[in-house]
Amino acid sequence: MSASKDSPELALNVKQLSLSSNNTPATTSTDSSTPKPSSSSNATQTPSATPSSTPNHLIVPYSNPDPDEPEGFLYVPAGRDLVIIDQLANLEHTASWPVWNVPPPPPPAERCFYIQAVEGKGQGMFASRDIQKGELIIEERPLYVSRLQPDEASDGTFELAALEHLSPSTRERFLGLSNAQDPHINRLPGILLTNLFAVDFDYESSDEQLGGGVYEFICRANQDCVPSTHYHFQFSTFTGRLFATRDIAKDEEISVTYAPLLATGEARRRALSTKYRFDCLCPTCTLPPDLAAASDARRAQMSRFDAFVRGGGMPSYPMLMDALKDAEKEGLASERAHVLLAGTRALARSRQVETALDWATRTREAFELLEGPDSFYSNLAREQEEAMLKKRDA
Repeated sequence: MSASKDSPELALNVKQLSLSSNNTPATTSTDSSTPKPSSSSNATQTPSATPSSTPNHLIVPYSNPDPDEPEGFLYVPAGRDLVIIDQLANLEHTASWPVWNVPPPPPPAERCFYIQAVEGKGQGMFASRDIQKGELIIEERPLYVSRLQPDEASDGTFELAALEHLSPSTRERFLGLSNAQDPHINRLPGILLTNLFAVDFDYESSDEQLGGGVYEFICRANQDCVPSTHYHFQFSTFTGRLFATRDIAKDEEISVTYAPLLATGEARRRALSTKYRFDCLCPTCTLPPDLAAASDARRAQMSRFDAFVRGGGMPSYPMLMDALKDAEKEGLASERAHVLLAGTRALARSRQVETALDWATRTREAFELLEGPDSFYSNLAREQEEAMLKKRDA
């Protein structure tokens, strides 16, 4: 089962990410065949105004009775077959992004994964060969993007209208994704609530510029509290990416996380059960009681460190070393990279140039493994490394 990717820091029900910048395409896909609504959906609502189109885009206004909800759909053209849901004023700006001049990434000659059914999970993603730590497993553009959180009370009419101008093959891929929500929730918002990953609406990530996106392949990766991949959204290509956080053996299941990783095991399992209606049986959640307690203690300490840094605190070197050891012991690669980043900043301010340079280099290497060399954090770490080199050589 592929469920929604969640971060405790975000208001949206989506997984944490990191980013980068750049950007328009060919002809608009205007296929008008409409998928059948699920049995609980009412009749579809016709968009309220004449669509406005350019050689590159189709913007369709929508008569939404709630003034706080999205007012339209932006369809990105054939070859970039996706829909973005937002307020009309935002969509007009989004249509001008240079990213639409960047072609979507071509599929690899041979994928390093395959999709197959997993008992109790629906579909899952598996390695078709040995995958090395830091390897890019998949890069793809989302099928469906929304700035706002889907509404559990929706009857599916709005979501069905949003799918209308997508190509039949894209609609089919969207409708083939899992719905892990309660049966009283309509199928279409259920698919969204189950499968959203974070999508950024700007180069630098912020809660105000964050939305959720649904992918054909990334959404097939299942949950683990020590995930074997890191999800990253790259704004410069408007693509989601999965990078291996460790070596993955052939035929091993590839995992992501949609749990609040720094919570206790009990809290993670409760959150997953409440939101996605499954019990997490990953190796970390099934540790013997003494080992589970030790894991909870390390994650609680990392959570306190994270809150301290986010609150503007300047961690001491012993605090940094403890946080780094906890992240490495837990196998949490993203948390380790952010500890290194916090350490680089703190050590640079303390004028420990050689130590700060060492941490800056390790930070850059960590983020390049997690997100590639062109991500926002990789570039930030590289700038810090260069600054430390200049200070050392001055």
